[in-house]
Amino acid sequence: MASILDLPDECLIMIYKKLNRNDQKNIWSNVCKRFKHICFQYFPNSTELNDNLATKYGHLIGTDDFPLRTIKRLNLSKFECTKYFLNKLRDCHKEIEEAKLYYFTDEYLAELIPLPNLKKLNCVAFYNFRGRGLIELDSLTELHIHSSSFFDPKYLLQLTYFNPLRILVMPKYPDMFSNRYAFEMIENLKNVEQLGTKFHHCKSWQLVGTLPKLQKLEIWRFNSDQCETCLNDQNLYKRCEMQHRKFFFDELLRRNQLEELAISEGYVSMQHILKIAELTNLKRLIFYKTSIVNFSLVFKDLVNLEELHLHECDDIYAEDSLELIRCCKKLKVLFLGSVYGVTAYFLTEANDILSRRQPAPIETLQMIS
Repeated sequence: MASILDLPDECLIMIYKKLNRNDQKNIWSNVCKRFKHICFQYFPNSTELNDNLATKYGHLIGTDDFPLRTIKRLNLSKFECTKYFLNKLRDCHKEIEEAKLYYFTDEYLAELIPLPNLKKLNCVAFYNFRGRGLIELDSLTELHIHSSSFFDPKYLLQLTYFNPLRILVMPKYPDMFSNRYAFEMIENLKNVEQLGTKFHHCKSWQLVGTLPKLQKLEIWRFNSDQCETCLNDQNLYKRCEMQHRKFFFDELLRRNQLEELAISEGYVSMQHILKIAELTNLKRLIFYKTSIVNFSLVFKDLVNLEELHLHECDDIYAEDSLELIRCCKKLKVLFLGSVYGVTAYFLTEANDILSRRQPAPIETLQMIS
């Protein structure tokens, strides 16, 4: 008697594609080993190993019964992985190129590393993480560490020396450019195009502005009204006020290659807002919880600006943006958080300005408030 198992894989895949509900697909995958493999052949993320697959099939890792033949991406938390599982994953799947890991420690990471082809690594909520488990890597081009600030700067220095990083994001780590390692770190990051870092008052932090290929810069907790001198002696504030962050902004202006700047949870003085307004190659500008006065007059000369985001910035009035819309002809997205004064007059004026743009834009302006 003929059986469904006599059908070729191509037919079984077509049948599987007709199953709409997840419960139907789960029943299918549990019928037999062949059906399970058919399921994962069609699975849209068939090269990604996640917690669900690790829980169900982790004990089969390294055998022919493990449903994924090739693994390119990891999306795993420590709680779903045994050390044995991580060891087998490292030994049997050297093709892994991306990993997003949650709650790992140095000890657990050492069971998985090194992965010879790993290019992108995202570390989230690592506990008491010092970075020792990363120093055996040498192929990373992208690294995100969203965890505590216990990272040891000497491990970061080794990591940046041996890996050709283009993207480095460490929003909770203020010591990336501490005085001791600053010049070596800048040399190691000479190919970095995107940098995310937490602000530090030390003067060596300002070397960030000298990175030769930097195009996207994200700064957390940026405060432009204080420096090491002020913090040590408040009586010197008036004397050194005009020098605050001067080197940092002067270097950014000299190169004028920055395309995106994001500043979050900090204070930016008007003196430095005016400096930012001179970065004429900026395409995307983001402020979060930052007070900006007369922003449309300040930023109207950013002729290449395509997106401006003002999130939770105080005293933003809709009508103030009309001059910005008029002058920044490439503007595609304008986000005004907590905006006042979105009236019929404002909408009419904004529409009138946009209708007169020549040549007419391919994409319409998105205004979000």
